[in-house]
Amino acid sequence: GRGLSALRLQLETVPAQPVQQFQPPIYQPPQPQFAAHQYRPQPMPVPNMPPPHLPPPMAARPAPEPREPWWQRDGVISRLLAVAGAGVTLIGVVMLLVLAAQAGIFGPQARVVAGAVFSGVLVFAGTRVFGRPGGRVGGIALAATGIAGGYLTVLAVTSIYGWLEAPLGLGIALGVTAAGVALAAKWESQTLALMVVAGVAVLAPVVTDGLTLTLVAFLLVLQIACFPAQLVRSWPYLHAARTVPAVLALMGAMAGSAIGSSADDYRLLAAAAIVAAVGISTTVVAVRKSAHDVIASVSMAIAAVPLLLSAALFERTTVAIVQGVLAAALLGVAAYRGLPSHTRVAALAPAAVALLQTCIFVTQRDTLPIAALVVAAA
Repeated sequence: GRGLSALRLQLETVPAQPVQQFQPPIYQPPQPQFAAHQYRPQPMPVPNMPPPHLPPPMAARPAPEPREPWWQRDGVISRLLAVAGAGVTLIGVVMLLVLAAQAGIFGPQARVVAGAVFSGVLVFAGTRVFGRPGGRVGGIALAATGIAGGYLTVLAVTSIYGWLEAPLGLGIALGVTAAGVALAAKWESQTLALMVVAGVAVLAPVVTDGLTLTLVAFLLVLQIACFPAQLVRSWPYLHAARTVPAVLALMGAMAGSAIGSSADDYRLLAAAAIVAAVGISTTVVAVRKSAHDVIASVSMAIAAVPLLLSAALFERTTVAIVQGVLAAALLGVAAYRGLPSHTRVAALAPAAVALLQTCIFVTQRDTLPIAALVVAAA
């Protein structure tokens, strides 16, 4: 790639040889000579106006420059190869932790130590490659793979082997994610943070064997730990990347709880409340820093969805209290004039649903139309 770039630079810097064209001589008639005492007529000034029957001349529009296809841009192929390599390597780490355990290959200690050491070696190699000329893409891919592999190793130790209690495992996972996000902020690479979050979000359900409460807790840690980097870097896509996995996992766990009977309903409710609170608070901070961050506002609305869906799991009193508190919080965000309009509109959408559910569960069938009318008028 560097050789091709150098060759292209050489070709573009070669000066073009001007083409010599034959130009016939222009005939100039002899000018009459006037004596000093002869009268020389002065030309009459002619106004430079277009004919009345012709429209005024229009400025010529510049021809649009041809757009280069995305697959022909510099570095696209190397980025695709790096992402593919990171994905394959993470799948290998998961196979080492999960499939090797199911097949009885190696001992548990050997598998965990191998996963941790391999992840550390990848991060170290990424830091060494990143500092070399042309090594930014490879260094980011290696470091992201190592950080995600370390996170999955902690998740496996907590959920599969049970060597760590859930609070301790969540604390270690928080430290791993914080270190990865700090490295991404230092390198000014949103891609590094996105690759870590995407790799963990896609492969974590394989490690936990489904949508469990442990998976929801680890994805919630991922949502919280990724936000501090956005205080110093404007990374809009990281809002969606850290919010959507936790929301989808909560929705799946709630759907399973609604279909069957589960004793974790209140834990799921607490997780949904934390996701909504983190989404609302971080969005308010983010848009006050960058008023054009529309993705943060959309992520706030998405973060409130699990709490809205929790109404299917509880009795009337609990639902009325939860939905009323959510509606009050979102309406407070919508009423705050210091926020941009897209944030206030994004807060109004889930607030309307929460307020409607509050009216439904605090009123009877006969008084519901009156309550809905009062709310709509307000």
